[in-house]
Amino acid sequence: MTEVVESSQRWDDPIVAEVRAVREALFAQSDCDLEKFARTLQEGQRRSGREVVIRSPRRPGDCGGEAIWDSLEPEDVPVTDAQRRELDCRLDDLEREGGPGNRP
Repeated sequence: MTEVVESSQRWDDPIVAEVRAVREALFAQSDCDLEKFARTLQEGQRRSGREVVIRSPRRPGDCGGEAIWDSLEPEDVPVTDAQRRELDCRLDDLEREGGPGNRP
């Protein structure tokens, strides 16, 4: 039987801990100034000689799959009546709130 880990127990990942420690050290070297920290990181990127890829920002609610959803017919995605009612409810909520990009 699988043992359930209580939420009060913390799972420590040594790699995550190392990354966080390096981040904190770099931030401290930047006098805890966020703009200076960002400039330091960007300078490190330039010095690395690696290509820096900058992606355009995603709009809230844009999953990039609208064309896929628009191409589907209801019978392409079988759902139970209960699932259909739940989806309809959630869509109604989104419409009342002004869409996914307007959520708090």
